[in-house]
Amino acid sequence: YQRRVHGDNMWVNYCCFCILLLFVSLVWVFTLIEDFRYSGTFTIKNYKVNGSIQIFRDEYGIPYINATNREDSMFGLGFVHAQDRLWRMDVLRKLSLGQLSEFFGSETLKVDKYMRNIGLNRQVEK
Repeated sequence: YQRRVHGDNMWVNYCCFCILLLFVSLVWVFTLIEDFRYSGTFTIKNYKVNGSIQIFRDEYGIPYINATNREDSMFGLGFVHAQDRLWRMDVLRKLSLGQLSEFFGSETLKVDKYMRNIGLNRQVEK
């Protein structure tokens, strides 16, 4: 029977704390993202579209797509998905690099400092 050293348990506690802090930071960032939704109505006219597509987003950011045929409605759905995913991917990239303050200002400065201390970008470059 061998007893654990106190330092090992402290390391586990530190890792759990860091993971919890990262999770809380991500939740906080995603709540900030919710304030920057697309809104309003716009029309897509493109060489790939046979008719016209109107996309309306309500106050919750939910898109409604009106199109003249099925193919155009699928094009509009892909367009809406691309809008939503591009924004989220860009914010997550900024988060991992510690550059959220470029978008959100001084509110996210603590998160930026924390993410730069973690050094994900340095790990990727290795």
